Amino acid sequence: MDGDITGTVVQAGVIEGGVHIVHGTGAAMVVHMPPRQLPPSPATFTGRVQELELLPAGPGADVTVISAIGGMGGVGKTWLALHWAHRAAEYYPDGQLFVDLNGFDPLGRSMAPEVAVRGFLVALGVDPAAIPIDPHAQTALYRTLVADRRMLIVLDNARDAAQVIPLLPGSSTCTVLITSRDRMHSLSTTRGARTLKLDALSDQEARDLLARHLGVGRLEREPDAVTDLLGYCAGLPLALGIVAGRAAAHPDFPLAALADELRQARLQSLDMGDLVADVTAVLSWSCAGMNAEQTRVFELLGQTPSTDLSIVAAANLTGSHVARTRTVLRALERMSLLDEHLPGRYRMHDLVRLFAAQQSSRDSVAQRRLADFYLHTAHAGNRLQFPQFRSVTPPTPAHDVIMCPLPDEEAASAWFDVEHLNLLAVQELAVEQQWHAVVWHIAQSANNTFRKRAHLHDMTLAWERALSAAKQLGAYFVGMAHQCLGIAFITDQNRKMAMDHLHRALAIFVDIEDLREQSYAHRDLAAAYGVYSDDHKQALAHAIRARDLSRTLDEPVQEATALNLIGQYQSYLGDHAEGAANCQLALKLFRSQHYRMGESATLDSLGLIAHHSGRYADALEYYRQAMAIIEDDGIVYAQPTTLDNIARTYVTLGQREHARVAWRHSLALYRAQGRADEAEQVLRQLDDL
Repeated sequence: MDGDITGTVVQAGVIEGGVHIVHGTGAAMVVHMPPRQLPPSPATFTGRVQELELLPAGPGADVTVISAIGGMGGVGKTWLALHWAHRAAEYYPDGQLFVDLNGFDPLGRSMAPEVAVRGFLVALGVDPAAIPIDPHAQTALYRTLVADRRMLIVLDNARDAAQVIPLLPGSSTCTVLITSRDRMHSLSTTRGARTLKLDALSDQEARDLLARHLGVGRLEREPDAVTDLLGYCAGLPLALGIVAGRAAAHPDFPLAALADELRQARLQSLDMGDLVADVTAVLSWSCAGMNAEQTRVFELLGQTPSTDLSIVAAANLTGSHVARTRTVLRALERMSLLDEHLPGRYRMHDLVRLFAAQQSSRDSVAQRRLADFYLHTAHAGNRLQFPQFRSVTPPTPAHDVIMCPLPDEEAASAWFDVEHLNLLAVQELAVEQQWHAVVWHIAQSANNTFRKRAHLHDMTLAWERALSAAKQLGAYFVGMAHQCLGIAFITDQNRKMAMDHLHRALAIFVDIEDLREQSYAHRDLAAAYGVYSDDHKQALAHAIRARDLSRTLDEPVQEATALNLIGQYQSYLGDHAEGAANCQLALKLFRSQHYRMGESATLDSLGLIAHHSGRYADALEYYRQAMAIIEDDGIVYAQPTTLDNIARTYVTLGQREHARVAWRHSLALYRAQGRADEAEQVLRQLDDL
């Protein structure tokens, strides 16, 4: 090699018996062996199969291969890097260099790049006295010495891209592996680095890691405690290692005792008395470089009840503009404190969120802004999806709220699909804060979607909370909560609870002389009697009363719903022709109001009537029309019922294999929706078939 390195001219390189001797005008540089600086490979390394496949298999063809592993503190970046580096060492016979750059040292003592370069030069055989003083010259000498050598350079725990750039070789025969809590986006842009985001371990990987530490037998003896421990550690290898270390130190202690301790003081219990084995300490180092705005937003994110946040929801929480909020969230993501897991949607690791929540006192104003955002967006989305239904307008927000743009019904439906768990979480927050109107109105705004999408447990939970809140709001709100709980229990096949709530609702609406709500209560009682008893006369009487009130009040959708029920019960009582006529009237009304859910339900009723009348081909056609609407509009709740009806018709027609396919599909959907009684009935029919 030839080169002028600030006064030290490297003239020749000679290999003698495995000893590299390089002569120059300065002191001789002697390397007795290629450097082998890798620390030991972690003995309990587990999983990460996909991540290992994404790391390079060897040196690149014409460029320096640079890979950067990013992730939160304690997620196992160094373990992954060392495990891979030892496996790949054979591809780098000229040596492996390793340095811990202390980028997130608790005392802020990160290693200066020139210190790391000097260490590498010494490892490469340069006499310390011959190392140039100028940092740029040191870097040039370092790159000269590794040029054309097949070497692996591991830069662990880097602070940022600026810290590692002087340590990057220029030779295509070298591979660089970097670990950092910083996502190294700039290094990817300017140096072509391949970035790998390391997430928490999967449930199975976390269980395997505990088993490596404690043995399979100990885990099998306390499966419930192990499940709790895994939940509290949330897949974070550092937390799992701390738990395993404490359990291993006391092999006779039950794991349930450790789980109970974590339940009571989660972060405090994830501490082994050592800074590097203390989850709180490790997370705090990631926050050391945050500015005041980033710190405030980070702490507020710890106070959200939501599992993840859209950028608009985060802007409401922080009280900032969307663009400004996005800038701050991206900074937190770069620090691996936040993850943009979907475009425009952010989430925190469970332990990071718990840590953030403990950094400041609760900000009720920020939380109320977030609750009002969810409530008013849900109300707008409900109106877009179900304009035919009555909806009580929620109170004006106490603070400015940035609404999520919902241009049409499709956008509203998609918003509910993504946010329905967050709606429940925000409702729970409202219960804690005694925001009674928020609790009730969230239940109302989500009710139709919960039923359509067959979120039956969520529907019941929301209205149970709303019923308690309604007692602070007035009789109308109590009556509505009873009515909607009655509907929820109809779908959940709970006869006693459904009838009790519906009769209470009717009594309240009669007492306050609300005719419109009386019509709805009669409609729902008609449905309940139809589900739970053979008293079709009683069901028919309620349906007729609902129809009459709806006509008086000019409520076409409710009138159509009542007509559909009337048609069903007339058919059950033997009057198929009159039943079909009323269902046809209902179908016409639903179509005039563009209410597709009602249209599909009425087509299903017409299929039943045709089946009972012996017109099986007509029945199949009605069912197929109903299924087309159900599938097109995502009416999840109705799908297994119509499939069940289709299967029954196939059996009558002797098409047993078609019936079997339809029933199997119906069974899977009933089970997925938690409708055990209906699933059991379909299973019996399959067995009979």
